Amino acid sequence: MMLDFFKYHGLGNDFIIVDALDDPSRIQLPWPRFTAAWCDRRTGIGADGILVICPANESTAAASADLGMRIFNSDGSEAQMCGNGIRCIAKYMIEHRSWQRSQMRIQTGRGCLEVSCSRAADGSVDSVTVNMGEPILHAPGIPVRAMRDRVIDLPLSMLAQGCQDEALMDVMRQVEPLVASGSEPSVTCISMGNPHAVVFVRDVRMVPLETLGPVIETLPAFPERTNIHFVEVRTNIAGSMRTWERGAGATSACGTGACAVLVAGALTGRLADEAILRLPGGDLRIAWQREATAGRPAGVYMTGPAAEVFRGSVKIP
Repeated sequence: MMLDFFKYHGLGNDFIIVDALDDPSRIQLPWPRFTAAWCDRRTGIGADGILVICPANESTAAASADLGMRIFNSDGSEAQMCGNGIRCIAKYMIEHRSWQRSQMRIQTGRGCLEVSCSRAADGSVDSVTVNMGEPILHAPGIPVRAMRDRVIDLPLSMLAQGCQDEALMDVMRQVEPLVASGSEPSVTCISMGNPHAVVFVRDVRMVPLETLGPVIETLPAFPERTNIHFVEVRTNIAGSMRTWERGAGATSACGTGACAVLVAGALTGRLADEAILRLPGGDLRIAWQREATAGRPAGVYMTGPAAEVFRGSVKIP
């Protein structure tokens, strides 16, 4: 059996998109079984994950959603939310499903999210803005195990208490030179429907991401693992970040991560409530609307591009 797919990316964070709107049986395919093979960049299609577009689940509170999405990381695990991925799906719906309106409501593991598309003169999607919802700061809701309600600028060593793993000790030694002299590395934890740990550093280019990422991701303090972001603040409205994604490794962009970084920066006084965050794949504009106004609900708003790469078909193993 052959399965049609589209390849998209958001700032280099790339995905295999499968449209199951007309054939819901595709939703029931054993995605974790062949996700790793399809996402392999040498022997497969190559991607950071698979996005499945599906009908909204009418039995939930999100019955007003126009469509739903499921997200599978390249290791086969299922994720609750993907900021770059949801922009790709919005662009696909307009350019391949003849979606007429510039707005849509997409059901995710994070809930039903409002998406707005800006169109170019030829009708194609220029950029996509998503209200990613309000950040979750309560430690058990992230989740992160900590002896406090919020984990904001908490010394990294406190999250690693009781863990004597030599790899962790080596991580601590490598992180220390990356922060200000005389300071201890600290972490701020946020959930945007998926868990994030944010570490602010002096020079993000110096971070040995492939060494630090997998160790911090799997700390016992993170019962569902976590995404890790190292951030260099340039001004209060601009910063650079690098990401190690849970289940995918180092990626060129992470939309939910950029939202978490903006919130972490605003909570600690490092960033304003709106800023441009530079990722290896490009820039995202993030704005935290702390209170609802007449024309804008509360939430963290992400604006950025999405692009189609190619389309094809693959044999289901």
